[in-house]
Amino acid sequence: MHCWNCKTDLSHQSSLGFFACPKCSAPDFIGTDRSPFAVLGAPRQYDLDLSELEERYLALSKWLHPDRYATLGNTWTKKCGELSALVNESYESLKNSESRLDALLVGSSDLAKTNSDAIPTRYAERFFEMQELRMEDAAAARALALSLQSEIKQEDNALLEQIDRIARSLNWNKPLEKQSLLTLMETRAKRAYLRSLIANLQKVLL
Repeated sequence: MHCWNCKTDLSHQSSLGFFACPKCSAPDFIGTDRSPFAVLGAPRQYDLDLSELEERYLALSKWLHPDRYATLGNTWTKKCGELSALVNESYESLKNSESRLDALLVGSSDLAKTNSDAIPTRYAERFFEMQELRMEDAAAARALALSLQSEIKQEDNALLEQIDRIARSLNWNKPLEKQSLLTLMETRAKRAYLRSLIANLQKVLL
């Protein structure tokens, strides 16, 4: 490996991640693993210290900001812009629990096939009933929509707690136990379905 700017031989560089060329100080990233965890130097786990994550993000953003290297030419600003984008995308992936779980599940989703029977379709029947009722009694339909929305939100919160509990219990640095992964994927599928219903109900209630 060589420095992209001065072509200095960097084959002796043993540590992975961001570094500055010892000769010209050009920033770069070493390593084939460009997962958000590797980019931000965070442990590959569901629970993260968000204050440490933000501190690391801000430090990298300041160091890599293209404006800092504007006087060095387009090559520097382009390279630092690419590295900054990598840092920004990684931080967006890790700063909230849902997208962080998405990052952890990359490459694992194909191990678990969601059971369609696990989707709580009982709400769909009541949703269609509410839609039909709108044609006859708008006030009654609205009341039904509010009741249904409240009930779905309660289950949605319960599913979110279940997802959080499962994700915290898993060791993400080892092969995942298939049954735990299946349960996690099915619970997420249930929640995605409920969130779509909540969004549709919100349109009705506007």
